[in-house]
Amino acid sequence: MQQGIPISPDELISQYSPFEEYRLMHNNAILRHYASSPDDFDPDKTTYFYEEAIKSAPTDEHRAFTANHFALLYIDLQQADKALQILENAKTPHLSKEASIALKHSRCKAWLQLLTIPYDALLLQKLKTTLWEVLQSYEKSQRNVEAGLLLLDAAHIANISESFSESLGYVTRAIKIFQTEGLKELEGNAHYRKGTLLYTWAQNGNPQFFKPAIESYQRALKIFTKEVAPDIFADIHHNLGVLYTDMPTEHKKKSIWAGVAVSSFQEALEYYTKEKYPYQYAMICNNYGNAFTKFPQAVLTDNYEKALFYYQEALDIRTAAYPYERAITLLNFLQASWNVGNNPGEFNENRYNDMVAKANEVKSLVDDEEMIAEADKHLNMLANLKQVVSK
Repeated sequence: MQQGIPISPDELISQYSPFEEYRLMHNNAILRHYASSPDDFDPDKTTYFYEEAIKSAPTDEHRAFTANHFALLYIDLQQADKALQILENAKTPHLSKEASIALKHSRCKAWLQLLTIPYDALLLQKLKTTLWEVLQSYEKSQRNVEAGLLLLDAAHIANISESFSESLGYVTRAIKIFQTEGLKELEGNAHYRKGTLLYTWAQNGNPQFFKPAIESYQRALKIFTKEVAPDIFADIHHNLGVLYTDMPTEHKKKSIWAGVAVSSFQEALEYYTKEKYPYQYAMICNNYGNAFTKFPQAVLTDNYEKALFYYQEALDIRTAAYPYERAITLLNFLQASWNVGNNPGEFNENRYNDMVAKANEVKSLVDDEEMIAEADKHLNMLANLKQVVSK
């Protein structure tokens, strides 16, 4: 045709059998989906082959098999709604138990992607029910690795539902499975999840979980080293920095833990630089600033000055485009500003004006009553200070 040679339309018709046609389309889709490098991946062509495979599928079972992988493609592309539509279309009353469970598992993955704060109670309940059904099926079939991964998802759902002991039980079961199967990376991931779970509890008024959280993170670091997984290594050290800072300890040991915390924060910032990862950099700087306000006061340096430096680093990134995050850091900056060293008997006009501007900015950024009340508290204190120095 490209050369202008006449050709009969009959010759354009595929000579493949219906099953061969399906297999060709399905395998092309799978190859493009899973074997392409990031630079070579073509979502449009991959989608085309998946759609053609679904159209030419000889049975509902084959159609569901392809649809499940097609849905996973959209989940990989962060398009959970499209994935759910494909999975819904693949449902039929006569599917095998195995196919039905596979579709339900993928549905859970899509729902997990849709979970955002504030969490939808109905969606959470659907996730719990379906995850439990899939988990029971995998355990019965002795699909241990898949069961372990599902247990981690179940732990996440239980955690955000504030069923903390249930969540810990799921993670512990997952760790045992991955240890038995000799899957070091999955075991490390489970220790990381467990550390994050215990970290959350510790930060919510349960100081007995600080030490177990640190221990879980340290186990994860044995697997996720700086060379193997620099991003996870940095994430863990960020959380460790917060834990080392906030962990209750004897007064004489606080300086030691402060030094360990500084080391962890620096490890995190070594990877999450301002240039490459500005959002993460700002988050770490905000927490690093918080840490300096809690460290024992140094003899030769002002920890509050250091806190203000890191808060300002965070504010350079947390513009008004991130109103809630910016308001949090502004309030942290204001609190530290009251404690930073000033020359005795001298009123720092520049700092005063800066604090007034920051407090008013908080009120313009958010509708949160507690944050606005805190900003008003600073403004009242500043007004009183101005009145005193004016006399």
